[in-house]
Amino acid sequence: IMASLGMSNTEMEFDRFINFVAPTYPIINDKLYFANGAAGGETPITWANPDDDAWSRFADDVNNVGSSNQVQVVWLKLTERRAVIGIDFPAFNFPDYAYVIRDNIKKTIKNLKQKYPNVKIVYLSFQQFLV
Repeated sequence: IMASLGMSNTEMEFDRFINFVAPTYPIINDKLYFANGAAGGETPITWANPDDDAWSRFADDVNNVGSSNQVQVVWLKLTERRAVIGIDFPAFNFPDYAYVIRDNIKKTIKNLKQKYPNVKIVYLSFQQFLV
């Protein structure tokens, strides 16, 4: 299983990816399944908490196409809302903003690996900010 993990932008972009690839992927690899585990409003601070409901929704999306042991590849695209970490628009408090996101993404990947131990690859994308 290749899954997405992230926020609404991730969810929409992964849906487009699936629709683009879906007609051809059974020909390339009939054992490849996609789970769109991204969801609106789920930022790094959300995914950094291993007990957040986002993880239950992610598990439901995975279980709709297979089992948790089958998740091997994850596309992770996240950013933090400025208001959540106390950054006023349009000021960017660099490097503090980057450190907060970095630390929460590290926690997210740690949670991912604990919950899905067969994950081999995590592709990271980053959106600069979310207002």
